[in-house]
Amino acid sequence: MNQLRQFILFCTILLSTSIVIKAQNNVGIGTTTPNPNAVLEINSNDKGLLIPRLTTAQRNTLGAGMGLVEKGMLVFDNDDEIFYYWDGIIWRPIPVIDNDGDPTNELQDLDYDPATNILIITNNDNATPVDLSDLATGGSGGLNCWDANGNGLQDPAEDTNGDGNFNNLDCQGPEGATGPAGPQGSDGVSCWDTNGDGINDPVEDTNGDGAFTGEDCQGGGTGTNGINCWDTNGNEMDDPIEDTNGDGNFDATDCQGTIGLNCWDLNNDGINDPAEDTDGNGVFNTADCQSGAGLNCWDLNENGGQDPNEDINGDGLFNAADCQG
Repeated sequence: MNQLRQFILFCTILLSTSIVIKAQNNVGIGTTTPNPNAVLEINSNDKGLLIPRLTTAQRNTLGAGMGLVEKGMLVFDNDDEIFYYWDGIIWRPIPVIDNDGDPTNELQDLDYDPATNILIITNNDNATPVDLSDLATGGSGGLNCWDANGNGLQDPAEDTNGDGNFNNLDCQGPEGATGPAGPQGSDGVSCWDTNGDGINDPVEDTNGDGAFTGEDCQGGGTGTNGINCWDTNGNEMDDPIEDTNGDGNFDATDCQGTIGLNCWDLNNDGINDPAEDTDGNGVFNTADCQSGAGLNCWDLNENGGQDPNEDINGDGLFNAADCQG
């Protein structure tokens, strides 16, 4: 009796469903005539298809054991809240999303060049240019921005910048008035303010005149005095021996050498002796130093030789230059 009841219940359930199996090659749910090209047709006006729902971790675990055989498997990721399908190697999102955040490899990139009014649409590395020139210039029936009177013509007065072209450069307004001057900047640091504190510190009055001016910006004060030319021993004192001309003064005249002998002063007594007027003209000059067989003016000891001490200027030569005072 129990077995009969179970059989009747099974038949009732089977007949109450809308599942129809025909020739064991397709299934219809909600329809008695499933599409012959579909292995499964689902038809409902108040119900949906609930795909298996997995977390991301569960989906990854499932994918770890799948390959090409499972290509096309579909799941819903509860964490990402999107569908994924298995492409035989990895899970692919539906719709496809860009997880790396790199705008250069989006499935669709838009790049607009305002200079050419060209829009580049890139889909999967396939670029398609779209010319938007008509839209940029107002399109057919629109007015260009420089067409001030709206007659659709390029009137000379509308070439506002006078470059011979009619473009958006003619749409710029006139230059505005100069704005007000900004506030005056803070004063700089004075050149004598060596520590930059803006205060006249006593140590910054370098010349000690009680004033703080550009004169305090000069370098290190007066240098040490040099040695006078007559200070032959360099002791910075006026020694009696350094008054070489004996005039009681110590000045540049003491820096001159002693007067030498004239070339005609044969006996070196500093006197114009009659015998030394060799040409007999009554005048004592270099003409008296010339003589065919006479002594040279530098031959101080009159020995006719060129003695080292007679090379007065030390140039290695014996000539009139050695006869100068």
